Amino acid sequence: MRAIIAVAAVLAALVSATPVAAGPPAPVYDHLECFKMRDAISYGAIVDLDPSFNNPGIELQKGCKLAVKSREICFPVIKTVISSDETPLPVVGQNLNNGFLCYSVKCPFEGVPDFEVSDQFGTRNVGRLKSSKLCVPADW
Repeated sequence: MRAIIAVAAVLAALVSATPVAAGPPAPVYDHLECFKMRDAISYGAIVDLDPSFNNPGIELQKGCKLAVKSREICFPVIKTVISSDETPLPVVGQNLNNGFLCYSVKCPFEGVPDFEVSDQFGTRNVGRLKSSKLCVPADW
């Protein structure tokens, strides 16, 4: 009887340790496709931008001039690389749940030292950053 219980316990352990097929990964809408557009409103605004979360050394930017006349709208998409001269890097972003309207912005801040950045198409050094656009979440 003890032998049967021991065999049953071992079989139960093996079954519970067997990985379950997870299936294909859920799609991640981590890219934005942007479209030029016309906007019916137009005015100016002054904003402060705090990029303190996960940035390459950009400090708080006060007194940025924002032109509230959007010329671009961006929607979350899934991108599939069909062909590339290089093997894409495994860089995946967070799932985006909304679109963005983008506005022209100019900020009076000192430049940021050059830094290295990677995306799915490779790694490169970037520098001479200058504010040009602020994209804000949009509902429809």
